[in-house]
Amino acid sequence: MAERIAIQVGFGSPTAFRDRFKSVVGTSPQAYRRVFQGPVIEAGAVRP
Repeated sequence: MAERIAIQVGFGSPTAFRDRFKSVVGTSPQAYRRVFQGPVIEAGAVRP
């Protein structure tokens, strides 16, 4: 996922994006997703 975002926002490489993210946010993109992802919704489930 970080690779796609890095390209979309204009970073030269995914590594540059991850390094900048960590310096600004204080954690890696992967660790951030683990903490802040919403509940997992199973395929086919309908959101209320």
